[in-house]
Amino acid sequence: MQAAHLKALADSLPRLRASLNESLPAPVMTLTGGTDAVAAASLQGAIQDMVKAVGAGLGSIEIMPSEGGSEGLRRVGLKVTLSGDLKTVTRLLLAIDQASPPILVDELQIHGNAVQGASNGAQPSADDQRLDVSFAVYGFRLDQPEGGRP
Repeated sequence: MQAAHLKALADSLPRLRASLNESLPAPVMTLTGGTDAVAAASLQGAIQDMVKAVGAGLGSIEIMPSEGGSEGLRRVGLKVTLSGDLKTVTRLLLAIDQASPPILVDELQIHGNAVQGASNGAQPSADDQRLDVSFAVYGFRLDQPEGGRP
């Protein structure tokens, strides 16, 4: 009786997998926007929201020149500078890693500075460190002529 039950479960597996794939929405893989400028603005807004959510101090965001690529995609990028402690920077990088559509980080530079007035002249802890961070972020958009389809 147990063998028959296990066989019935095994036989239902393909049907269950198919229904799971049908019920999940397709993942968003590209930035929205019909032009590089609109896609860059969308990416900038997403990064600004993430920086605000983790409590980092945003220094600047600069739009980088877009590049055409293969497979009908264009790479849209930003140069970002900010400051925060180790926990804040880590939370921001995690948020970027989990973003949808995917956002890639490149050229990451982190410089630490001890906060003045650390208690009792002891070695500053990670919580006493202010990190100055700069990096590039990239997203991709579909390469299509303005106002048209690829």
